[in-house]
Amino acid sequence: MKRAKIKWIETITREASLPVEIHDLEGERDIYLKKLGAGIKNKIYFPQGDKHTYFFYKEEWEEFAKRIINKIKNNKNWLKRETDNIYKICSEWLKAFQVISRLDLSKIANSQLYQYYKNYGYGRSKFSFGLYAPLVIEKFLEEETKNVLNEELKSKDKQNLFERYWQVITTKTKLNAVDEERINLLKIAIKYKKKGKIDKEISDLLQKHTRRFYWLPHYALSLPIWSKEYFTKNLKNTHNPERELENTLDKIKQGERTFNKVKEEFKDNKRLVQLINLTQEYLYLRTYRTDILRQAFCHITPFLKELSRRAKLEFNDVLFLTPYEIKAFLLQNIFPDSKEIERRKKHYAIVMRNGIIEVVSDEKELAEIKRELEEKIETEALKGTTAYPGKVKGRVRVIKIVKDVQKLQKGEILVASMTTPDMTIAIHKATAIVTDEGGITCHAAICSRELKIPCLIATRNATKVLKDGDTVEVDADIGTVKILKKAK
Repeated sequence: MKRAKIKWIETITREASLPVEIHDLEGERDIYLKKLGAGIKNKIYFPQGDKHTYFFYKEEWEEFAKRIINKIKNNKNWLKRETDNIYKICSEWLKAFQVISRLDLSKIANSQLYQYYKNYGYGRSKFSFGLYAPLVIEKFLEEETKNVLNEELKSKDKQNLFERYWQVITTKTKLNAVDEERINLLKIAIKYKKKGKIDKEISDLLQKHTRRFYWLPHYALSLPIWSKEYFTKNLKNTHNPERELENTLDKIKQGERTFNKVKEEFKDNKRLVQLINLTQEYLYLRTYRTDILRQAFCHITPFLKELSRRAKLEFNDVLFLTPYEIKAFLLQNIFPDSKEIERRKKHYAIVMRNGIIEVVSDEKELAEIKRELEEKIETEALKGTTAYPGKVKGRVRVIKIVKDVQKLQKGEILVASMTTPDMTIAIHKATAIVTDEGGITCHAAICSRELKIPCLIATRNATKVLKDGDTVEVDADIGTVKILKKAK
């Protein structure tokens, strides 16, 4: 029977991890239904190299967004309540997966081991609301805050200063883990510089630092964590920690002063101040929730290692098991299909249609899904949303996986599906940033405002259109990327 035609929209591209991603789909299907009266029943994770691109059914995504916006407009307390609820979900899930990592799993029966995993999975399902609702909320906040700010500036005959105020409002003032990591390492580096060697005190400080921040790059089960050796190398490569720390802290204080000055200027407009505060909250929350996700991947790893031992599988093989297969093994002693695991290692899609979830690894089925999802890509110019204005010409460096960031040369234009905290140091080399994804609270937008370099986000297909070595003009004043010369 011919499948009904569905219009899909491409959202984000990430490394996918089967043992956990399916819990997301269950949350989008079931938790959203309870919370909003409408769940996501159709979604596809389709392979793109080593990553997967997430496709939503356009009508469902628009209905999801519409219901959230209606909740915000019809109940003045809903947004604050749900923001607090997202923090609560993150906190509860953090405690749940920390419990797993502290246990001696080798002494636990299969049934109890599964119960821990089930609790982890349910927490991940609830967490799914914290992943996607902020994407809708930040877009609403951007439009609403801009409108109210425009009206306020118009009443004061200051419309020409809109961009200046907007950059202040959307520059993050609250520190995330990646900021705290750098500041803490700089403090250790100052002590190291005075001593001229790594003695026991410095070694102990680095060990504590590692335990606190090792999870930062771990955005998927297949990705690495940061070791003590990694932080030691960064420590030794920090040439003037006193100056960097002073500049960093001064920039933070200056940002806070400027932000508070703007709020004070608008104190009589309570609605605008409320929106400004919420925008700042989401600048922090956007990264905070992914910080929780990174820690979750780290803390579930001991469970997966124990599972691989019991199932007599390589750890990498376990990363290609579904929650249903894990349950079947732990509760019924049904061993996973080794041939299917090998097929998934080549490539697989996760498909949810009408609420039914399956993993597709068959070549013909994957080709059919690809045809369903394909769209024509324009190659002459790209359009996106301005995160920070400016106009530059330069050579493109496409970063598709985190380890490629070391290839970025000073003065190049960084192009990625998104940027992440583990790219922060390298981003300082870039003259501009262009991403497929993002909103005003995304990592690339935050970094560009802090570094004051042109940035275009939400271009949708920059990583597909642009290639390493292309010469382009990024005009973030009008939101375009023009290809001047294609690389040979």
